[in-house]
Amino acid sequence: MKGTIIVKKCGITNRDPHMITFDGVKYEFQGPCTYVLTQDCDNVSKPTFQITADFRGKYSVLKSKYLTRIDAVNININGTQVVRILKNNDILVTVKIIDSHPSIKLNKIGMSLQWLKESSAVEIAFNGQSIHGRNVCGLMGNNNDNPADDLMKPDGTIVTDVYEFGNSWVVPGSCP
Repeated sequence: MKGTIIVKKCGITNRDPHMITFDGVKYEFQGPCTYVLTQDCDNVSKPTFQITADFRGKYSVLKSKYLTRIDAVNININGTQVVRILKNNDILVTVKIIDSHPSIKLNKIGMSLQWLKESSAVEIAFNGQSIHGRNVCGLMGNNNDNPADDLMKPDGTIVTDVYEFGNSWVVPGSCP
């Protein structure tokens, strides 16, 4: 696994995408599909909330290979998409703008999300004690203060290969 451990209490995906879990694990993951960033994992197949990101490829002349970036972020509540933020800042719902960045607060869940268009970054933060230790999972880990178990697949298996981990969180039918 690439990366080092840092102290961080929000999950971040940035650029091509560099990932930082809620518990501070840094890794890189290149994938061309839509992936679960975080969700309620009391029932993995029917989460009460789910945040996904559409990763899409772009050729890098500098690196002579395709790199992926986030094109859109989706928030689903009880299986229904309620928010979609596109890479050009188009939003399917009205949200509060903070410092010219679309920001969404889900007070009932105790979570906030901020999209940073310039760097194709998403910051997801859990607010307050109500969410800490809640059963969450996805590319952003599980927010339980234990970085050692952040690369957990939906079936509960902990892996060290970031591609095995990342591909386990693909949204079915989302790959080009």
